[in-house]
Amino acid sequence: MLTALLIGMLTSVFNIRPVKSEPKTIVVPDDCPTIQQAIDNATDGDTIFVRNGTYIENVTIDKRVSLIGENKESTIVYDYSWDVMKVVADNVTINNFTLESPPGTRGFSVHILNAENCNVSGNKLIAWKAGVYIEEASNNCISDNYITADPDSYFVFGIWLDRSSNNIICGNNITAVNYYGSSICIYLDRSSDNNLSGNTMTCNYQGLFVVGSPLEHVNHVDASNTVNGKPIYYWINERDKTIPVDAGYVALVNCTGITVQDLSLANGLNDILVVSTENTTITRNTAHGIFLRWSLNNTISRNNVFWNNFWRQDWRTRGILLENSSSNTVFENRIENDEGYAIELRDILYGYSSNNNMFYHNNLLTSSPITTEWSSGSGNAWDNGYPSGGNYWSIYNGIDLFSGPYQNETGSDGIGDAPQPIGDDVDHYPLMKPYSGPHDIGATITASKTVVGQGYNTTVVISVTIINYGEETETFNFTFQTPAAVHEEVGLTLASRDSATFTFEWNTTGSAKGNYTITAYLTPVDGETDTTDNNQTRWIIITIAGDVTSFNPGVPDYKVDMRDIGALCNKFGAKPSSPNWNPNYDINNDGKVDMRDIGIACNNFGKDP
Repeated sequence: MLTALLIGMLTSVFNIRPVKSEPKTIVVPDDCPTIQQAIDNATDGDTIFVRNGTYIENVTIDKRVSLIGENKESTIVYDYSWDVMKVVADNVTINNFTLESPPGTRGFSVHILNAENCNVSGNKLIAWKAGVYIEEASNNCISDNYITADPDSYFVFGIWLDRSSNNIICGNNITAVNYYGSSICIYLDRSSDNNLSGNTMTCNYQGLFVVGSPLEHVNHVDASNTVNGKPIYYWINERDKTIPVDAGYVALVNCTGITVQDLSLANGLNDILVVSTENTTITRNTAHGIFLRWSLNNTISRNNVFWNNFWRQDWRTRGILLENSSSNTVFENRIENDEGYAIELRDILYGYSSNNNMFYHNNLLTSSPITTEWSSGSGNAWDNGYPSGGNYWSIYNGIDLFSGPYQNETGSDGIGDAPQPIGDDVDHYPLMKPYSGPHDIGATITASKTVVGQGYNTTVVISVTIINYGEETETFNFTFQTPAAVHEEVGLTLASRDSATFTFEWNTTGSAKGNYTITAYLTPVDGETDTTDNNQTRWIIITIAGDVTSFNPGVPDYKVDMRDIGALCNKFGAKPSSPNWNPNYDINNDGKVDMRDIGIACNNFGKDP
């Protein structure tokens, strides 16, 4: 007891306190040859100053230190294996470095893992996988960095937030352009309540990309952020407003009554993101993707959506995508793929667990055949009934010989006679030509023969079919010209989906060799935007009997040679019921291709005009 009393008295008299070391500065390579050794020798609160030079090492920062480079351009840290700098401690600062993960590495320039209150600013980051990867980390600041993708990288992120919240991302200049066209500037992956401002994003794939639950889409992104030179409008809890026309990217979260129209967007794959939003109109925009999630009663119409991305494996990268979204109307959109390889329907129009949506008068275009897979959902309608019709499918290979609600009435109507399947659903009335509006008329010309052997008594039967593809009754004029005569202008009135066929005969006896044209002209109706099929031309060629082809298959060249003999042999035995029937090869017009036709060609072999 006496000893304890004496110690207490001495402590009171001299006010003895434990000694705390002052923060120090460690200079690399003066004090330590490597950055990692400097960190190992440091204590919390120290500053590590790194002189100019190239340091080939991967650094793990597990203390509360500040790493400061002497010069951003010439203080370079380079790593061949994994993360260049991995931060696992709170209150770390990284400033004034060039950090580069070389080609082929799987790591990140800066990786912040489960750390808070870190600051990464004023650096140059060259990324193979990601410039900054924030993994399950909060309350950090990433600012004023220049971040670029290695041009040979396969898939790279400028800044990637993974299950991370309440971070500040500001003033960064991010260029995510690589050879494969598969980079993202800022990727918010299941991350919420982050603040983005003043970031400049340049991309050839995706500027800002956000995924997660509805609450994980709640981030604070103001219009000072730009993508490919245009501002980002990321609205939360807004009502009855219109997106400004200079938008580069649009995100609507928990909004109502928003109008998105007449925009030329620049973000990348998904230019318009709609989450937990209703009664919104998206119309007349040019975009690379429209993405609805958990959204109801919205209208998507008259947009041009060009889907041509590289990263097809990501199911979120579609032309128009509906996920858990119901009672929306999607009509009169042009959705086009120009990649040049086979795709599925879901690559340009996809629904996942989405019900009671209506799709009609959309033009679904691709340069390659597509299958018609459609994901789960029920009650979706793919046409607007008859005579309005369904969608135009570039994959549709049906014919149009009949009309009416059951496609069993005589006459064409611009609607395919057989339905188009879509998974378990069906478009009952697939359109035979792209939809161009409620007012649209057009003509087609057919001829019983387009190549006639001179000297054979041949009458060519010419038919002109005129269809009102539109939704209103139309009155217009029709003029038709054959090599034999010009027919008078005829006035026609056709109801919606009605057609009229005119048949003419031309006796070619005595006609000279040459190319003859048949024309049909319809005067455009009010409001018609597609007049390409109002003026139709068909060629009929009179040539030496037996001349049926040339270097250009199926086009005669006014001489008979072995190409013609070979072509006739390939058609030998063909009749009108045969799948390879072509009346041009029936030289003597007896309803079959046989030795008489080949004999005629042989008799004229070597002849030319």
